[in-house]
Amino acid sequence: MLKNHEYFVVDKLAVPSVLAKTLAVKKLLENNPDMKVSDAVKREDLSRSAFYKYKDMIFPYNSLKATRMVTFFMELSDVAGILSQVLKVIASHGANVLTINQNIPMDGKATLSISIDTTGMEKKLEALENKLSTIEDISKFTVIISE
Repeated sequence: MLKNHEYFVVDKLAVPSVLAKTLAVKKLLENNPDMKVSDAVKREDLSRSAFYKYKDMIFPYNSLKATRMVTFFMELSDVAGILSQVLKVIASHGANVLTINQNIPMDGKATLSISIDTTGMEKKLEALENKLSTIEDISKFTVIISE
């Protein structure tokens, strides 16, 4: 279960090679849209499983600065359509979804972390936060990171 996130800015020399290689694969895929993940990981001598394990956890510092990224943590009731409702609210405010991580429901609740790029938002971030926090089937709503 997702509890707390802490973020660090770390010199590349201190980063384990698996994370540095994951970033290199992400850059290869970004710069070569026709390249397959299997080819990119082979080129960087990284396993596919390691790439998929870490790809949503590490980003180059400059890419985070280029966007206005916000991450929300929510606890959702296990009801059909709740994630769709959350995504509709986000889209209606003009935000772009970057990542979604929803856990399997336990005891009628599922945790969700969702990162969005707010650069293209037509409305204020506070309006989006207010709308999301008032959805009936969200029992917990927290802004984890706001840049």
